[in-house]
Amino acid sequence: MDQIILSLNQDEKKKLKTLSKLVAVAVAVFAFLVFWAGVNCLRESLFKNYFNPSRHIIVEQDPDTMEIYTWADVSGKLYDKNNRDVQLFPYGVMLLLLLVLGLAMESYNLLVEHYVFRLSLQHQAIDLPKPGKKTAGKLIQRAS
Repeated sequence: MDQIILSLNQDEKKKLKTLSKLVAVAVAVFAFLVFWAGVNCLRESLFKNYFNPSRHIIVEQDPDTMEIYTWADVSGKLYDKNNRDVQLFPYGVMLLLLLVLGLAMESYNLLVEHYVFRLSLQHQAIDLPKPGKKTAGKLIQRAS
């Protein structure tokens, strides 16, 4: 791909640089939104015992630091920091982050490569002679 980029002229390189910046911003915003939605989905569906103010009631809390030690759900079951869901939640978020970062990097690379190949094809199309009566025969001869 580096050879293709080197074969582009200055105007095409400028277009590529501008598009790369726009794609980077768009992919970053989309990745942030996917990560935010993913964390909420993890908290709501997979790690249901992790503290959620809309589902749980605070039972024990440090008054100075406001750290929550124990909370209960509507059925009265108590949860604390030693619960499996609470302990595994950071690992779930870490895996989600790695997945989102990997997908964002791959989508950025695919979009930029697609645009580079598109510019390359346009560059090659400009270099070809215009087909006419005289050049059509030459193109047919070259192909065979």
